[in-house]
Formats: sequence, structure tokens, C-alpha cells
Amino acid sequence: MTLEKKFKKQLKDWKIHCETLQFSSIGAEIINCDAYNQLVEMGEDILPLIHTIYSKKFIDKSSSHSYSTMKAHGFPKLIREITGKYYVIPPDIQGNVHAIEIYTKKLLSEYLESKKLI
Repeated sequence: MTLEKKFKKQLKDWKIHCETLQFSSIGAEIINCDAYNQLVEMGEDILPLIHTIYSKKFIDKSSSHSYSTMKAHGFPKLIREITGKYYVIPPDIQGNVHAIEIYTKKLLSEYLESKKLI
């Protein structure tokens, strides 16, 4: 199975997990699942795939809440776990989903270019 197929499978499983959290507090629960852990284990190689999600405004219309939650809370945690201290959301944009998406896309582009991954 290719990395992209593995990524998509784990992303789908993680999305299903996130759908169960719609009406609960997000916190650490969003990353408390096997799919998230599998994504972390895939490491830097999945960062270009995550970047694609932000670049294409990847949203499943049937459950946009799940992807919005993942883009605002989940992917930032995932990116930070993969890159270490490199990815930190500035305090002035925390809670602003649109600003976090813009910041994440820009930071991922810079990181991937510096590592020659894109």
C-alpha cells in the first residue's frame, strides 16, 4: 500500500473518531485514537499530504464540522508532534480557525521547502 493510501485510510478513521466528538469538549480527546497515532508514526513524509489538504480546501460537505475540527485542532497537534517545536500557533490567532488555516499552510510551505520535501 502506498503512503498516500495509508494516509487516506488513517485520515478517514481519524475523521470518524472526530465525528464522535462533535458535542464534547475537544481537548486531548481529538488525538486519543489509533488512527492519529498511526499518522504520527508516518512522520515527515505525510506533511506534503497534510499541506495538500490545506491547499485544496479539502472538505467533505457531508461532515464539514469534522474537517473543520481537524484543521483547527487536530492537524496543528499532528504537525507539532511530527516537526517538534517548529510549529507553534501564535497566541493572537488561537481560536481563529481561518487564521490558523492560513498560518498552517504558510508554515508548512516554508518547512517543506526548507527540507526539500516539495
